[in-house]
Amino acid sequence: MRALVVCYSLTGTTRRVARALASELGAELEEIRCPRYRPGLLGALRAGHDSWRGLIPEIEPPANDPAQYELVAVGGPVWAWNACTPVRAYLTRTAARLPAVAFFATAGGAGFERAFATMAALAGRQPAATLALTAEHFKEGKDPAAIAAFAAELRRGRPA
Repeated sequence: MRALVVCYSLTGTTRRVARALASELGAELEEIRCPRYRPGLLGALRAGHDSWRGLIPEIEPPANDPAQYELVAVGGPVWAWNACTPVRAYLTRTAARLPAVAFFATAGGAGFERAFATMAALAGRQPAATLALTAEHFKEGKDPAAIAAFAAELRRGRPA
């Protein structure tokens, strides 16, 4: 299966998940670039506020055409109980060219259902599978097993 893993990561946590997933799937990796947000307290406040408002920020053009893949796994952090705004921008921009999709997200602990519902609505299709990783997964070292299971689910091609 030819796959692309696309992610946005402000702090590096989601980037780490995306790299592991790309490795598990033998997929190409692309990071969403959005100059609006910066690490730190002010960046986090801006990100949360923009997410709450539903802002769709400008992102750099994607490097890869998603239509060239059989599966595109898209992920990012949950901001203000929703998918982060750069992921929303990517899905809005590429929806017409997306093949089958899968979604993954990281968060302190809540907001996954709404985030995945928003992502599905923007992509115009339901995901083959979803992966929600909380701070507890990372703290307890459960993230590698969860990522491997998610990749196996995608390789089998079964809906979540």
